[in-house]
Amino acid sequence: MNTLQRCAAFTMACIGNMLLLSIISRLFFLMRSLSFAAVGLLISFACTPQFANANSVKSTKSVSSAELEFRDQMALTDYQNVEYQDVNGASITFAQFQKKLSDSGFSMEKSKVGEQATAIVKLQSAKSKAAKVKYKLAAGSPFPAFKLHATDGNIVDNEALRGKYTVVSFYFSECAPCIKEVPMLNAFAERNQEFSTLAVTFDSPDEAKKFAQQTRLSWRTVAGAKELIDQVGVKSYPTFALLDPNGVLVTIENGFEAAGKGATLDKWVKNAIASRAQ
Repeated sequence: MNTLQRCAAFTMACIGNMLLLSIISRLFFLMRSLSFAAVGLLISFACTPQFANANSVKSTKSVSSAELEFRDQMALTDYQNVEYQDVNGASITFAQFQKKLSDSGFSMEKSKVGEQATAIVKLQSAKSKAAKVKYKLAAGSPFPAFKLHATDGNIVDNEALRGKYTVVSFYFSECAPCIKEVPMLNAFAERNQEFSTLAVTFDSPDEAKKFAQQTRLSWRTVAGAKELIDQVGVKSYPTFALLDPNGVLVTIENGFEAAGKGATLDKWVKNAIASRAQ
């Protein structure tokens, strides 16, 4: 092999070595990059579940079936935050609230700011009693003349209340005791079909319809009845009035405890009719 051939062979060997070193260098940097990416992925994988769990605990707060049923009855299914309080305003669990509920009433305050809906449900002292209300309408007086649209679209007036004894319930949609008594009202209407029933509220027709849908109130309802309510003199809720078949007031009274699935209202109505007959 001559000198020229040797130089060419040496040059080719150098080029080959340089290419090999370049490939090895590129592979080294590629492997190092992959290792860093793998470590980053492992770190990310290890950390992500911790944040996910924290968020899931916050957004999927454990709610018992009993509390879900209570929220449904109180029209609180759309409220993200529901706080329960004792008679002194201290926060308590729903289980504690439920345990004391049989011995006391409760009040409810709702508020909505944008899409955030909050409700505070507070126990009331069992010893506290509603003050005696003096109504404008006395027993023996005819029910004030009225003509209003019911939420079903039909017109209700005094003539519609004649022919049967009629139980009238005055309520409004944000009244906690009014919501609580709905099962009692429905049970009374189902058991006593010889009576007429009428729910009266100053709420708008849309609010009254929503209330009936959320609470499943079965009574015929007239809304926007502020003038009629003022004429009767109703100032606290719920209030019940009993009218005779001629549309004359037999008795009127504030509030009933919903326990007993309607027994309280049944007894009140039957006692009022019996007393009138004497």
